[in-house]
Amino acid sequence: MAQGSVTKTGLSTSARRNIRSTKAPGSVVHLEPGQIDDARRYLSDNLDPEDLNPSKLSRGGREKVIAMLRQAANKGEIKNVNRNASDSILKALYNNTVGLGILEEFLSNTSVEQINVVGPKTIILQINGIWTQVNDDDLLFRDSDELRMITDNIARRVGKELSKHTNPILDIRFENPVLRIHVNMTRREHGISLYIRRGRQEPFSTEFLLEAGNFNRPVMKILQEASRRLIGCVFLGGVGSGKTVMLEKYIDWMPNVPVVVVDDAGDCQPSHPMCAVFDLPETSYTANKQVNLTLGGLTRAALREGDVLVVAETRGSEEAGILISDAPSMRCVSTTAHGDSAVSGLSRLVSIAQRPPSPYSGTNSANALRNDLRQAFPLVVQINRRGDRRYVDGIYHNMGWDEEKNTWNLRPIVEAEVTDQGIEWRIIDADLDKIKTFVGLDMMQTGKANTYADKSPQKLLADAMSKVDEQNWVEAIHLLSMLLKKDPSNEAIRQRLIYCLESTGQYEGIRDQAKATISELNGMISKRLWADARKLLKQMTKQPTIYAIIWRLHPNLAQANTAVEQGFQETESAKQIIMQVRDLMRSNLSWSELRRGLDSLHDIDTSKLSAEAKAGIKFTHANLLVELVKRAPDANAEFYKKQLESFIGREEASRRLGVRES
Repeated sequence: MAQGSVTKTGLSTSARRNIRSTKAPGSVVHLEPGQIDDARRYLSDNLDPEDLNPSKLSRGGREKVIAMLRQAANKGEIKNVNRNASDSILKALYNNTVGLGILEEFLSNTSVEQINVVGPKTIILQINGIWTQVNDDDLLFRDSDELRMITDNIARRVGKELSKHTNPILDIRFENPVLRIHVNMTRREHGISLYIRRGRQEPFSTEFLLEAGNFNRPVMKILQEASRRLIGCVFLGGVGSGKTVMLEKYIDWMPNVPVVVVDDAGDCQPSHPMCAVFDLPETSYTANKQVNLTLGGLTRAALREGDVLVVAETRGSEEAGILISDAPSMRCVSTTAHGDSAVSGLSRLVSIAQRPPSPYSGTNSANALRNDLRQAFPLVVQINRRGDRRYVDGIYHNMGWDEEKNTWNLRPIVEAEVTDQGIEWRIIDADLDKIKTFVGLDMMQTGKANTYADKSPQKLLADAMSKVDEQNWVEAIHLLSMLLKKDPSNEAIRQRLIYCLESTGQYEGIRDQAKATISELNGMISKRLWADARKLLKQMTKQPTIYAIIWRLHPNLAQANTAVEQGFQETESAKQIIMQVRDLMRSNLSWSELRRGLDSLHDIDTSKLSAEAKAGIKFTHANLLVELVKRAPDANAEFYKKQLESFIGREEASRRLGVRES
């Protein structure tokens, strides 16, 4: 395991610990437990529990909480914290009441993939695939009590309470951003361990994986061909070896058939145009919102949804048994599982699938299960890891259990040779006809899909219309989806694609997804959540079938897109102006120089801004007027005081000015 150390300059842009203390001129202000309790009490009295949903916090909710903490400080609700508290103190209060304390410092660095806390003075990070121990005291917990406070924050978000004797273990998953958190209070030393794994925000491209050395082009072509033939595949490897990334690519290379993915970790992000991903609901945020659904239950529910069924990772007996036993009902099933070799990984799947509540539980013989496993996963891909490099270690044809040798009979297709100079792949027997002759769609000959990428849009359209005339709907949908991805604004392509979907009976089901997407978009626009709406609009074009129907149901989508872009740009401009004005207030400029900040705030058009952005402008505007009253000469101070009273009311203005003067 690679090991290193993290310094202040190597990990964080801040030179000192912003979580607990902030340097002010001539002094260091420490947050005391009583201050944290006061801040937590104020938030509890003024915040709905749903406001602590991490998804909301990532969409402007964090700024709302910090603004509320500033309000608490201005009202004197937090002892020994004066009004106009610095951003560093407010950040410290946020991190220790709502956030993850010192761990927020690590999570702000997108290179940090995993955090392993094995005690207050031992934090290990995975940064770009390399495990690194933190050696800087400023980036460690002060003691076990502080670590316990942070784990209590985590439990409080989901309406639970940690207790060593009654509830010592907590497993939760948050979405947007995706965080998997495990808390264990049974540790012998220090009492608590904490593990955090961050999910990826964007899928890796094929070219990125080639450059990273996950495989070379000959190996990639074998996997692409297997995917086009819809050969069932299991990807085996250890934790963090890149199994899920390889599964994503395998899904993306499949022909255009309905694909259903069930995922309990939020890690799998395929880009297949006809793929539907079903997630287990994220951990609920209040005690009365429990969801009684397992990954196995989600897998069973997904059996009627598509032609290809994928379980992002098989860990439990229920989903393992369902996936293997129902494989004959699907054109293809695929998954990932843990295993340090192809043989041990397959044997582990057999062992898992024999436990209750699997359909195979209670059987004395594993022969039937092994035979079904061979049918379900004729292709086995072993993934391995060397330092920060993940790579395909081997590809095998699963030919079943060898009774005489008492092991799995695996025909090597590709094997990697690892030397000090690097990794080389040997293609041993790439004949996939020994596994499956056709691509998976009987009308598509092997390799035929390869030729589409090289054709011009005009030729692709001609081919698509030819398939429509032949009523070869699957290929027609595939070609029209490719064209619509290249030219999302083409109305003729959209109408032809809808015609194909109606002819195959797929329209009704996809229409429901389109309606849900439109409802989600309209909700974001009504709340002026421009960044979220902008992201959703970009994601629409990655699913051409849904996108085409959205255009039919939402004829004003182009105008909505324009409004979202304008709102996004205006919000970003407003944020920049607010930050500039706040920088002015923190400076020692005279009142005359501060007046240009007031002019900048007056120039902001708030008609398209979200409620949070408007609140931020109002809060900054009021604080700037307070500063102008303070710094203006006596002759002008009264003028700005009247403006402040008109803006927030005489009583509130007097209170703010009184607190400011004290």
